[in-house]
Amino acid sequence: MGESTVVKNEKNLKTIYYTYFPAPAGPGGGRTLGFYFFNDVLVGHEFSSSVTADHTDFDDSNVGQIIKGKSTRAEVTALLGKPSGFYIYPMIKTQSGDAAVYQSSKVSGGFIITPSIFSKSLVVTFDPSGIVTDVEYSSGSR
Repeated sequence: MGESTVVKNEKNLKTIYYTYFPAPAGPGGGRTLGFYFFNDVLVGHEFSSSVTADHTDFDDSNVGQIIKGKSTRAEVTALLGKPSGFYIYPMIKTQSGDAAVYQSSKVSGGFIITPSIFSKSLVVTFDPSGIVTDVEYSSGSR
């Protein structure tokens, strides 16, 4: 468990996160659950798992099919599956609407080799009628 502060859209947010990795980052994978608070109000939560039973991996090759101003929440869910988190302002840029969050990470390496983590994140923002207004995708290794 840990706590930190992050800045999103020029607002300071409190973050509380829980992480579980079986001893020591073994083949069973791991899980992370995070909560974001603005003025003591929950404004976002996200879950990421590389455990086979509840993994949150998603097919990022479908991201290009999401069209701002046209795609709907139902279409995004059909393309990517159930989101692993949700955000509202100030986790997103607009004060109306909300966002579906897709996150995935994979750990490789172990005892002798320094572990490497590949992660990808997708935040799809919707207006109040459920139409996509923004798509933010990132991926990388650390």
